[in-house]
Amino acid sequence: MSTGADCRFIQAADGTWTYELQNWPYGESYSYNTYGPFDLYAKAVQHLSDNHANPGGWSTKEHPAFDCPHNDLTPLDPFFDKRLLSDGYVGECRKCGRLVKADD
Repeated sequence: MSTGADCRFIQAADGTWTYELQNWPYGESYSYNTYGPFDLYAKAVQHLSDNHANPGGWSTKEHPAFDCPHNDLTPLDPFFDKRLLSDGYVGECRKCGRLVKADD
C-alpha cells in the first residue's frame, strides 16, 4: 500500500542524488524532508525503501550537466519485465536510474 506522499529524486551536477519526501499530511503539506547525498541513484532508492513507507511513485530530475555513461546496470527481470525486454531494454542504470537499451 502506498502513502501518496510526493517524492522527488534530484541529481546534482557532480552526479550525486538526493531525494525530497513530502511531510504528512500528504497532499496538504508543502514541506519536505531531504535525504542524501547518495553517490548512486540506486542507493537513494534503496534508502527510501529501507527507511520510509512506499510513497506510491516519484519523479526523477537528472542534472543536464551530468553525462552518465550507463555502465553500471541492474539487469531486468525476465519474469516481471517482459514488455521492457521485448522493447529492447536490458537494464536500469544504478547511477542515474534510466532504463537502458542494448544499443545505447
